Amino acid sequence: MDKNDIDGALHEIEQMVEVIIRAASSLTRAEHDKQKFELPADDAQLLDFSTLDVAKRVKALRDGLCA
Repeated sequence: MDKNDIDGALHEIEQMVEVIIRAASSLTRAEHDKQKFELPADDAQLLDFSTLDVAKRVKALRDGLCA
């Protein structure tokens, strides 16, 4: 991987991390029950996708750097 490939991959990972941060912060906004977290279904799917995608991209970057 060259520097531009790494920069592009890191930018994409950064976007996914922003989704994860937004979703995590919205979890703490459940007003009626402070012991439970709430997340709309669409956001939960996006959070799930983002988390798995970050893990996949980090592994690919690590593999690329070690190759």
